[in-house]
This record gives sequence, structure tokens and C-alpha cells, in this order.
Amino acid sequence: MAQSGGLDKQSDLRAAGRTNGVGLPGAFEELGESEDEHGEGCFALGRCVSPDSKDETAQPMFLDPAAMKEKIRKAAAREEYDVTAFYHTTGIWQAIARHPHFEKLTLTVISLNALWIAIDTDLNDSEVLMEAGEIFQIAEYSFCVYFSFEWFVRYKSFRVKCNGLRDPWFVFDSCLVFMMVMETWVMASIMLLVGGAGAGGLGNASILR
Repeated sequence: MAQSGGLDKQSDLRAAGRTNGVGLPGAFEELGESEDEHGEGCFALGRCVSPDSKDETAQPMFLDPAAMKEKIRKAAAREEYDVTAFYHTTGIWQAIARHPHFEKLTLTVISLNALWIAIDTDLNDSEVLMEAGEIFQIAEYSFCVYFSFEWFVRYKSFRVKCNGLRDPWFVFDSCLVFMMVMETWVMASIMLLVGGAGAGGLGNASILR
């Protein structure tokens, strides 16, 4: 009877410990019961999660360093834009367009043309090119011929001509060459047909350039 009384007191203490939240033996017993039911220990609050189970909705808190390095490596290795990728691989036109001397010559002519525009603005008092001095006419025609030739070489170099629209510099140069040709040749021809200086109402297209 004494032993039975002792067991009853231990049961009461255990029940009281569970109720008050301080019964460590009861807590371990609950874990043991849960382990018996699920085959493995439960360490999640409020629910039992098996270590073999995978939570598909779980997202990593930090990005994978290896993935970040791979993205940076791909961005650094990305090829730079090169318009010559759209050119023919054979032929005289693409050979001229690819040649470094041709590019340097074009940059030199552009610089000279910028300088000449300043000189023409200060010294040429004629409203139309046809009335200007010979030196001014020769210079304008020479620049127009070279820039037209440069545009033609680049245009012939494209394998697919529509790819020229994908190159911003080619589109920009096309607009400039078109305005220069209109000013230097087309408008001059129209003035000749309608009577020379009497066509001064067409104005000077140098400002468009």
C-alpha cells in the first residue's frame, strides 16, 4: 500500500507538472510517445515534422553565392556590340569597311568638316551654294562625295541590308548624308531649273546639318 501510494503521488506530480508547464519528465514522455507514433523524434512546436519530409514552399533566406558568381561571370563575358558582325565575310566592300585606315580616314574627314563649317559660317556670305566662291563649292562637293562614298561602303558591307537599321550609328549617318545630298546636289539642281537665285526661297539647308 505504501508503494501504491508513492506511485499515485508520482502520477499526481507528473499530471501537475504537465498542467503547470514545468514537468520535464512529462515533456520527455510526450516526445517519446510522438517518437513511437511517427518513428522519429519531433522537434517542431505545435506539429510533428519528419526529417525526411521536404517543405516545397520553403525559400532560402540568402541567395546562393555560387549562382551569384555565375551571373556576374556571364555578364562580364558578354560580347561587346560590334557592327562588323553583320558584315559579309568576303568581298571588297566589307574589306574596306573593316580596315582600320578607313575608319581613321573617316574620323579625320569628320573633324575637317566640322572645322570647315566654322570657316564657311564666318567667310561665306552667299545665301546659296551656287553663288558662293569656288573654294566653298569645291569643299562642299568634296565632303558630300566622301560621306556618300563612306555610307555606300558600309551599306554594301551588310549581309542583310535591313540589319543596317539595327545599328544606331549607321541610321544617324544615313540621316546626315541624306540632308547633305539634299542641300548640295538636289536643291542646287532645283535652283538651276527654276532660274538660279530666284529660288532663294528654298533657303540654305546648312542649318539642318
